[in-house]
Amino acid sequence: MFDFTLQDGGYEFQCPSCRAPMPWIVVRHILSSVMSDKELKQSLDIINENYVRGQPEIRQCSECGTNQRRDFTKRWDDDRSKVACDECSRKEGHVMFFCWHCRQPWRPGFKGCGNDKCDGAAAKLKELQHCTLKTIASVSGCPNTRACPKCGKLIYHVDYCKHMLCTCGCNFCFVCLKLQNADKTWSCGGAWDNFAVAPRQTYIPDQTRAAAAASTD
Repeated sequence: MFDFTLQDGGYEFQCPSCRAPMPWIVVRHILSSVMSDKELKQSLDIINENYVRGQPEIRQCSECGTNQRRDFTKRWDDDRSKVACDECSRKEGHVMFFCWHCRQPWRPGFKGCGNDKCDGAAAKLKELQHCTLKTIASVSGCPNTRACPKCGKLIYHVDYCKHMLCTCGCNFCFVCLKLQNADKTWSCGGAWDNFAVAPRQTYIPDQTRAAAAASTD
């Protein structure tokens, strides 16, 4: 049953007799009594990978291998792709960052993370497709991550109402993705009103416009 759970991408285990959830410390104790150190490490690595894969708000730092959850209450140079690694920061004695998309160390002095092999566009689209759903104002089932309809920057809803102001100056609704009207009113009603949820976004607005402009040159 243990092998089947790992193969299915699971990381939580149940008692084979009563089906009750087994605390992680009990699982580790059982594994350590029947496995060699090498087998135990391999199993723990798979469990860790399965856990991270099932938690879209968590990434593993490529330098130290620890799992980090993004803190949306903090802004690092207004770039939400920049994640502080607690373990690397502790070792180095100052804040160390890595890129949320490619998980490589953040290189200062560049636009974005500075890593040549970082495919930010694909990573953004994947995040839009797999982010968790939440209740915003009175609307349930809304993705907690949206791309700004104007500049394409990913924005993460932390708290409060559905209306959002991007750093590029775009006012839009996080629920229906409609822009604020020219007269400062909203087609979706007030900030706390119910309205139909727009589907998950399937393209990054700024990159789509750039590709269209290039094709006409």
